[in-house]
Amino acid sequence: MVTNYADCLQCGTSNPQVARFCMACGSDLGADGDHAVMRFVTAVFCDIAGSTQLSQQYDPQVWNTLLDEYFTGTKTALTSTGGRVEKFIGDAVVAVYGAVAAEGDEAPRAVMGAASIRDQLEHFNRETAARYGAHFHTRTGIASGRVVTAGRDSSFAIGSVMNKAARLQSSAPLDGIGIDVRTWFLVRDRFHTEELAPVRAKGFDHPLRVWSADPARPPAPAPQQIFVNQKPLLETVTGRIDPAGRESEPLHLHVFGDMGVGKSSFLLQLEHLLRRAGLRTVPMQCPRGPDEELWQLREIDEQLGSAEGLPVTSRMFSVRELQWQVRTRLSRMSTGDAVVYLVDDADLLASSVSDFLTAAVLSRPGAVLVTSGSAPLPNVESVAIPPLDDAHAGEFVELLRPELELHSHTADATEVIERAHGNPLYIEQLAALAESERDLLPPAAEAVFGARIAPLTREERMLLAAASILGIDRASDLFTVMTDLDDEAVFQTFDRLQQAAFVGNRMIGEVSYQHLTVKDRIELRIRIAATLAAMSRTDPQLLLLAVQNAVQAFEDAVNSEPDRVPEARALAVGSLLGAARYAIAITEPVKALDFAEQAIQIAEEGEETASHEEAVSLHCYALAAVGRLEQARKLARRTRTSEANASAAAHLAVTALVLGVGDPSEARRKVEQASDPMASMRLTTWDGILMARKGDYPGAVALLSSAHHVAREYSYGLGTAEVYGNLSLFTALDDRPVMEALDALEVLTEEVRDTPTLRALIECSKALVQGFEGSTEAALDLLERVERLFTDIGYQPGRAQIAQFRGNIHFLSGDMAKAAGWWRASAAGNAAMANFAQQERDLVKSWLLRPDGAPPDVSALERADDWEARLLLFLIRGRADETSAAQRSAESEILIPVRGRAAMFARRLWEHSTERLGQIP
Repeated sequence: MVTNYADCLQCGTSNPQVARFCMACGSDLGADGDHAVMRFVTAVFCDIAGSTQLSQQYDPQVWNTLLDEYFTGTKTALTSTGGRVEKFIGDAVVAVYGAVAAEGDEAPRAVMGAASIRDQLEHFNRETAARYGAHFHTRTGIASGRVVTAGRDSSFAIGSVMNKAARLQSSAPLDGIGIDVRTWFLVRDRFHTEELAPVRAKGFDHPLRVWSADPARPPAPAPQQIFVNQKPLLETVTGRIDPAGRESEPLHLHVFGDMGVGKSSFLLQLEHLLRRAGLRTVPMQCPRGPDEELWQLREIDEQLGSAEGLPVTSRMFSVRELQWQVRTRLSRMSTGDAVVYLVDDADLLASSVSDFLTAAVLSRPGAVLVTSGSAPLPNVESVAIPPLDDAHAGEFVELLRPELELHSHTADATEVIERAHGNPLYIEQLAALAESERDLLPPAAEAVFGARIAPLTREERMLLAAASILGIDRASDLFTVMTDLDDEAVFQTFDRLQQAAFVGNRMIGEVSYQHLTVKDRIELRIRIAATLAAMSRTDPQLLLLAVQNAVQAFEDAVNSEPDRVPEARALAVGSLLGAARYAIAITEPVKALDFAEQAIQIAEEGEETASHEEAVSLHCYALAAVGRLEQARKLARRTRTSEANASAAAHLAVTALVLGVGDPSEARRKVEQASDPMASMRLTTWDGILMARKGDYPGAVALLSSAHHVAREYSYGLGTAEVYGNLSLFTALDDRPVMEALDALEVLTEEVRDTPTLRALIECSKALVQGFEGSTEAALDLLERVERLFTDIGYQPGRAQIAQFRGNIHFLSGDMAKAAGWWRASAAGNAAMANFAQQERDLVKSWLLRPDGAPPDVSALERADDWEARLLLFLIRGRADETSAAQRSAESEILIPVRGRAAMFARRLWEHSTERLGQIP
């Protein structure tokens, strides 16, 4: 005699003891016994009310007999509706629907199972009352959610949903059924439900919403549906159906779209429009239940009879008799004007019933058949119902808002809209879920799609999850790299999934990801992050996706897989550092700052000394780039680097130089030790800046051009923005002709056309050149466009820089009042960023043009040694009664070293200020 093996956890089939693989789905039986599987299930917890008092009334042997009979009936009620008894706890029974094989209708079957317990209990009570005088009452709690299932005979489902079912049981009505919000969403259109008072349950942060469910009563009429976004489509379909606009030939239109996208709502609105237009309509709801031809035909006949006003006279029909009855009803209804039949959820019909109904309706002259389903039909005019765009999804959420304010703890509409992908049903379900969870999925999607992906292999589920994370095209390209499968195996797997309509549905991908075990999720995220990080060397835009996956893998590993933490940490820190470098290169310092701070936090938790030092170096640079100069200086002063990362030490030393707190000789020594081309480039850039401060702009351009070659070769990294920004500025200020300068700046602009902020910095220098040649309006228009960009991206240093350039342009045009005003605005912006040295210069220039009040502080100018500082100091200290010889001497000392257009700017400031100095007391 052959003993059956434990049921296959993938499909539920019982297999012979000698079988290694399931005869039905091919799953590895041995592996499944040890490997945990994620499932979306419905749990039932049923307990005898007042059992403690009852047990005291009987001898233990009698009580044991009563419990045995009760458990036998309860187990039969649950298993006959598809449940699997998980365990008995005292006099309570726990069952799970969907733990072995999922069909998508576990929640309705669980409620039916609970109702069957109640029916069994009535028979049980009649017998026990006669024999023992006992009368049992029960309370049943039902909850739906995700669990981990294992190959054990008992306690095979682990998850908070089990605890939730137990909590709901204790608050359910006597002999009643209490269900949670997820279960309610899955049964509300099947059975009568009524919301009860929320339950405060131990272990849950928020009160649990609970409904009573009664399968013996029909569901309450659905509330008026919210309808947005489809009005143009409605008008098109209505016009297509209108007999005045078409021939009298029968017409079949098919409305299709994803589950929950609004097909039923669309048909309801279409029915209203057609009725107002004077057309006769017959709405029909395809029967949910057995996929049996006879049963479905009876349901159709009953619906047609109701629409005709002639109820069914007999239920004793064969299939042929029912078909004749339906055709007869259609014939009577089609007499006279055309009739529009609207058949919702037509893909629930058996193919034979669908073919019969279609042929029967379309055999009537002028008849119109409008069906709905999940996919277009071949050779049928089909109309797609699109998801809501963000604007209409927001409108939909607002129409739901009163309900959300009462019940939702996740009222962030943006997150709800993003997770729902524009699907109205998903928006409603996510918005109404009271529990705050990071991995929220709409219950309708998880129940249906969870059942569809359950038979898939682990690699197939991993591929669908990867497609959800990466996008279809990228997943198909990368999956070969991320797995041991060869190209042909990946292609075949992808092809199978596409044929099953799994690929392209983002919600299926998200359900697939959530139904992976945590171990598999970590594995998948690590594979994706490592692959993207490697590919980012040629495509740095992949770094952000690498960061997201690496950080998530690290967080999951910390919580559940300690052995994977070192690997995940190194990957997360490396990805974050790469992303920070790239963000700095494309002048997005706010993002760089965030990446660097995350890298510091993760690296500090391990032994990542070299990575930690690089993160600190990037952090210091980013602080300066976003204008938090004092914080950057403090960090540069207090940071002590080791020999672990010579490159990071070199970059930090150069950053300290730029911030004015570094030692030049120490910085040069560290740059030489590091042999890092980018660090050398930054030091060359600094040398160019020093040369420009002396007024030698052609020499500065020569040095910056050398640094520019390095920046182009290495694409991105620290110092790229400094190179382009300073090279463009020095090009604008040196002694070449205007057109030659503009041509050089245009070449730089083209190089960074895909980096808006860098392009904007160069365009500031273009505007300055235009100001030098007298094109004031063109220069100001260009600066206005640049300012809009800086405002949109929140680039505060750029906005202060725009004010300074505007002041320069107005000064060159001779409008001293506006120049002074814009320089004061630049001073305010630099003060907000703690750039007090530049603030002081702006205030001095403004005061020289409009000397109102006491002269500004010049302490920072006194410490500086560049030509502009010396010029400003001389002018603000000057007096009108000084000798002309002294003035000529100062002019010679200050202005002769300044070359090109910068000298013209300095000379104009000198001339205007010395004229005004005579007015200074």
